[in-house]
Amino acid sequence: MVYSQKERIAMSVENKKPEKSHPPDSPPDASFYRSRLSAFLATWRCGLLLSTVFQIAAIFLLALLIYASLDYFLALGSQTRFVLGILLVAGICIGLIGKSFGIFRLGKDDIARRADLASTRKRKPVQSALELLSEKPHGTSKSSGLHEYLIHRSVTEANSTLQSLTWRSVFPATEFRRSVVQLLGIGVVFFLLFFALQTMATVLLSRIATPWKDIPPYSPLSFAVSPETPEIFYGDDATVAVEVTGAPLTEPVRFLTRDGDKIFETVCFQDGPNRFAQKLERVVKQTEFAFAHGKARSHWHNIDLLLEPKIAIASVTVIPPDYANLPERTFLIGEEPLAALRGSKIKLAVTSNRPLSAGEATLYPVGKSSAQGKGIEGEKTALQTVAFEWEAEVESTLEVEIRDVRGSPNREPLLISQRLIPDKAPELSIEKPPVHLMATPSISFPIEARAEDDLGLARVDLVRTVVGYRDRLENITPAGNSRRLDYETEMELSTIGVRPGETIELYFQATDSNPSMAGIPASEVARVQIISNEEYASIIRSRTTIREFADRFRVVNKSLNELGEAMEDLAEAQKSGDADAIAKARQKATEAAAAASSLFDLLSKDFAAFDLEKNAIEGAAETLRQIREIQKTLEESTPSPEALARMLETLGRKQQEYQDRKENAEEVAAVAELMEIAAEFSEIVRGQETLTRRLKQFEMETRSAHVPFLQALGKDQSTLKDQLENFEKALGERISKIPANYDSLAESARAFLNEVMKARADVDMETSSDAAGNEDGAKSYRYSSLALEKLNALLSQNGDGQAFCKLCEGQMQFPVPSELETTLSQMLSSIFLRSGSGNASGTGSSGLGTGGDSSDGYSMAGFSALDIPVIGPQRMRLDYQSNTQLSEDTSSSNQNSGPVAESPSESERFENTTNLQPTASPLDFDLVPEQYRDAVKRYFTYKNLNDSQQVIP
Repeated sequence: MVYSQKERIAMSVENKKPEKSHPPDSPPDASFYRSRLSAFLATWRCGLLLSTVFQIAAIFLLALLIYASLDYFLALGSQTRFVLGILLVAGICIGLIGKSFGIFRLGKDDIARRADLASTRKRKPVQSALELLSEKPHGTSKSSGLHEYLIHRSVTEANSTLQSLTWRSVFPATEFRRSVVQLLGIGVVFFLLFFALQTMATVLLSRIATPWKDIPPYSPLSFAVSPETPEIFYGDDATVAVEVTGAPLTEPVRFLTRDGDKIFETVCFQDGPNRFAQKLERVVKQTEFAFAHGKARSHWHNIDLLLEPKIAIASVTVIPPDYANLPERTFLIGEEPLAALRGSKIKLAVTSNRPLSAGEATLYPVGKSSAQGKGIEGEKTALQTVAFEWEAEVESTLEVEIRDVRGSPNREPLLISQRLIPDKAPELSIEKPPVHLMATPSISFPIEARAEDDLGLARVDLVRTVVGYRDRLENITPAGNSRRLDYETEMELSTIGVRPGETIELYFQATDSNPSMAGIPASEVARVQIISNEEYASIIRSRTTIREFADRFRVVNKSLNELGEAMEDLAEAQKSGDADAIAKARQKATEAAAAASSLFDLLSKDFAAFDLEKNAIEGAAETLRQIREIQKTLEESTPSPEALARMLETLGRKQQEYQDRKENAEEVAAVAELMEIAAEFSEIVRGQETLTRRLKQFEMETRSAHVPFLQALGKDQSTLKDQLENFEKALGERISKIPANYDSLAESARAFLNEVMKARADVDMETSSDAAGNEDGAKSYRYSSLALEKLNALLSQNGDGQAFCKLCEGQMQFPVPSELETTLSQMLSSIFLRSGSGNASGTGSSGLGTGGDSSDGYSMAGFSALDIPVIGPQRMRLDYQSNTQLSEDTSSSNQNSGPVAESPSESERFENTTNLQPTASPLDFDLVPEQYRDAVKRYFTYKNLNDSQQVIP
């Protein structure tokens, strides 16, 4: 029979005498037993924990070696490495926790057994004491005493056993040594490999330790990617390249792109021995890319996809300088050009479609290098708005660049052209009077001027001066900083006290508000030359046609005759006794009297230009009084036959008086028409003389370069021939119209015409013209000279035609009535003055000079002071006239209209439309100084000209 350890102890105790008992709840030395047992338990656990740690560390190093080998050969992906890493760590942790849990489950029973095993005693006292201490007494008191005795004995024996043991007795030395050996063996191998393959090991361990990082698999190849982070605008293309070095390439280089978990690859294009490139087309999303060769790979590179900040709105505010007095204006770029005055402040606000971080603008002056550009820093004024401010100084091109919050710039900068608005000087013009004007001292004339400035007129002055005296300024500045001034006034010469021979100068000057504008702009100067009434009369005569001269008397006479006929009709109606006929005749007579009254009212105030007009004008006042009496009588009632007879008698005397004057005027007109013919012949002679002088250069030879010039002269010769033939025809017609009391003049003209026809100068002119057309300059000159000799001979004859010859020279050497001599002399002078001959005699000196005849090479026919507008006393004119003008001309061309009066005070324009424009003729090279002659010929000679072209202006 087998007994348990507890039963054996009980039987042995029964055979012995019990010792002195202890209290059952506090056995002797139990505390030592418990503390000693706890200490041994802690030592054992520590040893086991150290062994477990070393063992796990050895397993970890071994796993790392296996892991690194797999990554080296398989180039594990990041996800695979991440999973393996988690599994490795999890395995280590689970193993460590499992082992630790088992170790910490070891209790006092386990350490008691280990203590008994470590002692040499076979009875296992440590375990027995632990069991007895853990039991509670039960049963009788006898049994309780026995239990206490057993505990006392077991604890004593156990204390003895534990006291004999040390920590080394319970320390797990075997497990510890085994784990250390394992760790050292694997660790040595690991570190030997690490230091032998340090670069490889570093890469592999880095990939294992941080699988989430972009660490390419180990390879001897090196990838140099450019650009490392390409910046690509949305939807654009870009090219990335890589240079692979470190080892020979055994297969194509691949281009990898990664989109989330998906990786796409394509073969790269080779740009060089070790350089490969790939084009990225129309990139629209963030993408990662890398280059790979075999299992080797570059780092993954990000594409920086730029979302371009575009300018949605660009508004400009222009603040003009203070002196401009202009409001500021705001507009959008594109609505109008950016133009500002110098010194203006300009504010530009640029709003983008994206949030902005900054902006820069550069002003590049026009015509200068870009290095002279001026930078302007933008100020962020809102989330999507940047503002710029600068001062307009020169014309420039503004380049605006903005950046969004990511630093992406706008691809194409905004270009704005800045133009400076020139602050022009005030513009002034004088509308009236004209630049040159002649006036008599007693009249007034209007002054009209306009001043205008783009910013505003600060001051405008009318400057008036009599030459030789100081200037007089009149401030006419408009109120309210006006930009325009239309000024009108009247100048009364009689109040100024000017005298004939003096000159009044008028001009306007103005300034604007710009302080930087230097100088005072002024208008052109209008000069008013004061002339006498005699000079004024001479000018009127030169501008009065023969028809107008005679028609003035005809109109007056016709008016009186119509009034007389109307009154005779009234007398006949009275004899008939028909009341209706009397009323109609009376009405007609009244109207005729009113018309005559108006006419004689004008005539009584008229200015006499010709001597023959003086008596008519002087007697017009008396005639007007008589006509008004007749008009008044007719308006009040029908006059009696006796009163009507008296009125007819009075009117008859006036009719005869003005009939005689009309006949005298018609006589003067008939003679004057012959004078015009004489002046025409004088012009023909002068023209032939000029032409011959210019043909003289062809006397010896005709150069091919001068042929166009010669042909042009031939056409001029043909024109003079036609004028001579017309002269012969006109002279024959005019001779038949000469009054009977001018027989000597008629005979002289007839004799002159016969001599002209005998001379046949027109035939020589035609021969000269034909020769010029045939490029025979010598013959053309010869016959032109012959024609000139014949014409001069006609003028110098002393025979029957002498009177007409002198008339061609502007001299009257034929008998004329004494009462008409002055008028005819005045008429002759005005005719030759208009023709430009300027050699008429018998007119006295007017002080105005005459036109040149172009024979000196400088003067030109038809240009003189007589072409300047002139105003003076009122003169009646017939409104059927052409635009012959003294002070103005508002008349119509209706021949049936009556006379009109023109008052200088009512003038509205001064243009002179009767200027006799000179006809251009070929230049005479002989008049050019010899040293310049060849150059002038080359300048005025052209090749391949059409026959219709004028060669020399």
